[in-house]
Amino acid sequence: MTVNTGAYLQQQYNTIKALGDKVVSSDAMIVFEGFENIRLLCKQFPWPVLTSNGEIEIANPLGMISYQPQQIKIAQQGSIELYETQEGHIQAFLEQVIAGGGRFNASVYEGTVDKYKRMLPIYDCFMENENAQRDWENRSQIMTIGGNLYFHYFGEAEPGNS
Repeated sequence: MTVNTGAYLQQQYNTIKALGDKVVSSDAMIVFEGFENIRLLCKQFPWPVLTSNGEIEIANPLGMISYQPQQIKIAQQGSIELYETQEGHIQAFLEQVIAGGGRFNASVYEGTVDKYKRMLPIYDCFMENENAQRDWENRSQIMTIGGNLYFHYFGEAEPGNS
């Protein structure tokens, strides 16, 4: 038997609505410093979030334990996936990054470069990419090059213009 009433559910609904609309995952863009045009070929990338790096277990009397947060996690990583073009823009980008020392800085936008809610700078980035797969039977999918993006995020956020 449910204990919810219409009035209680309306209160919950109003509380949720007061927090505003949810963020749409696709409304974001990453811009690689020195390779700004590649932003148009990035299908997926990690969104930086400041968080604890984990827990510290503390022994207590009688065999109990408690937890305390570790330092803030600034070294982060996440999946990245880039669309390759017939001209090989991604292959050229990756080769130029390696030739330049393998690292770069980037900016992550909630929105686009021209119209965004906030921009988060990430530093000392590098990528570890998987080999792309070609498949003679797959006539309906664009080729992507994916892997992991490693970066540092310090909690900075620049307000946007929208």
